[in-house]
Amino acid sequence: MAKPNFTLPNKPAIKSGSILSYNYTDDFTFVPAPLTFNRDSAATRVNEKGLIEDVGYFGPELVQNGDFSEIGSEWFNANNIYPRDGATNTINSDGTITTELNNSNIGWNLNSSAILNQNKIYKVEWKVISTNSNSGTFWYWNGVEQGGFGDLTQVGSGVYYVKGNASGANANFRFNNAQLNSTITWSLSVKEVGQNWTFGTGWSIGDGVVSLNSPTGNLEQSLSVTSGSKYRVTFTISNYVSGDVRWRFTGTSNENGTLRSANGTYTEEITLTNSQSVFRFSPTSGVMDIDNISVVEVLGDKPRIDYSDSLTEPSLLLEPQSTNLIPYSEDFSDSYWLKFATNLTITPNAIISPTGQTDASKLVSGSTNAQQAIYRNITKSNCTLSVFAKKAEFDTIALKLSGSQVSKFDLSDGTIGYNTNVTPSIESLGNGWYRCSITIDSSSSAYAWIAIDSGNTQGDESSGIYIWGAQLEELSYATSYIPTAGSTATRLGETANNAGDVNVFNSEEGVFYAEIAALADNDISYRSIFISDGTNNNRVGIRFSNIINKIQALSYKDASLQGFGDYILSSSEQFNKIAFKYKASDFALWVNGVEVQADSSGDVYTVGTLNNINFSAIGGQDFYGKIKNLQVFNKTLTDRELEILTIQ
Repeated sequence: MAKPNFTLPNKPAIKSGSILSYNYTDDFTFVPAPLTFNRDSAATRVNEKGLIEDVGYFGPELVQNGDFSEIGSEWFNANNIYPRDGATNTINSDGTITTELNNSNIGWNLNSSAILNQNKIYKVEWKVISTNSNSGTFWYWNGVEQGGFGDLTQVGSGVYYVKGNASGANANFRFNNAQLNSTITWSLSVKEVGQNWTFGTGWSIGDGVVSLNSPTGNLEQSLSVTSGSKYRVTFTISNYVSGDVRWRFTGTSNENGTLRSANGTYTEEITLTNSQSVFRFSPTSGVMDIDNISVVEVLGDKPRIDYSDSLTEPSLLLEPQSTNLIPYSEDFSDSYWLKFATNLTITPNAIISPTGQTDASKLVSGSTNAQQAIYRNITKSNCTLSVFAKKAEFDTIALKLSGSQVSKFDLSDGTIGYNTNVTPSIESLGNGWYRCSITIDSSSSAYAWIAIDSGNTQGDESSGIYIWGAQLEELSYATSYIPTAGSTATRLGETANNAGDVNVFNSEEGVFYAEIAALADNDISYRSIFISDGTNNNRVGIRFSNIINKIQALSYKDASLQGFGDYILSSSEQFNKIAFKYKASDFALWVNGVEVQADSSGDVYTVGTLNNINFSAIGGQDFYGKIKNLQVFNKTLTDRELEILTIQ
């Protein structure tokens, strides 16, 4: 009897060996053949520890502080100021400063050692705690630029952004035109923002975003990129008014992106012909904001060996393209998510999520007897809403796509409660977390709704459930998790093809064996795995059909169907062991230890016809599903061998 060999193909560092193994010498020797695998995006999988993780397509982030959120250490020192013209300064126990102006309207200044770095940006936060002055402002001067940024006549606070000194001139913070003989208690904080960037003329930074206003200089950062390597550049333009901007690498030559002149998130890829040392934005004109700048190396595709069904028997996961339409899949505290009950709150970073990181949120009930829900108005038909959930004080979660499309899930035992007008599903991750989902296949939904329980529930502002990873897809089932952080995200489809050659396959007889599962019982599309001559005219293999739960075995010679078998599985979403025996006038389909159909007519191929295996038909019918094992035998097996091979 042939001994199965479960190893993985041509992608190293995931699992040694090859999931695709060919026997063409004897019943016990298997030879792995590499697959051509492709997926032009990142994706997630469940790893051998049961945790959700990214499967890389890109290298590490090369841009530092690309979202402009980094804040430096405190630069301002109250001990580093001195009075002017008879004024006095007192540092109070709480760190605030009281200035008595006496005979001066200036009051204080920084000493001569205080210098802010040229072309760096600083965030100045000022506060007036008490004042009896009826005039005056905080004032800043850097040798060229100057201006007032804070009112000294009333209690208040504010934020102001300033650029470092021109040509190394001393920073000059001070009072300006304050009332004589007044007393003002105040505080000041000065911290660098936009670290790692150099800001040319016309560039400034605000609250987590960089702005350009008819610039004549560049925004740039030093980084190292290599000739011959491929890089992906992403950035976002917002608040567009006029002009255009492009990115470029600069070094021995300029290698550029496309001029952009509208709001949007842009992604471009470039293969460098020269090694470069600087990344910059070079505008020709314009007024707009830029954020979320990213530069990563494109390393290549990696297949996903997924452990979601078993931590000891993984499978190769192949999925179609899908988009998560929820832009804040993990940040439920963002204003994108609307709250239904009074005082309902979100506690971020409350517990370890399915990633193993402490980044899951707690949905905390409000103070009223109401629907304890977060939601977002949405209009999509034929879609699936899913979320990961774990019990806390409450042990139920409900999902809705409208008031009449709802299902309730028990997070204590992983069972589904009542449901109305939806197809529900619940999947255990084995650590108290469940992935709950509902699907609709008609009409438009009114909202995506996630709630404690399903109807009105009395809250107490402390009890709730844990949630993480919300996803809305225009598919009839939930695919692997697609994380988002401020915008929708797409995982592209996967293909696996072009393995083997004429030395591997016996065109005159053999057995095609696969242990496979569909992504959903209700996926009514053709999903094929065939050995062929590179065309659809000569091929043998199996496929899920466009009829729910139907598996088909097919053998074509010169475009004519020769051997055929089909069978309705109890569930195609569960793993089934399928074998198709092919030989002239001797075809048979075996499923889970039983011969389900035989055909004693039909011809096969001449020697050397079959030379290629594809997880598709030629030109379509890509196989989307899970593959635990795939073997091709170069001779037919006996009924007893086929029974043992396919038995559950």
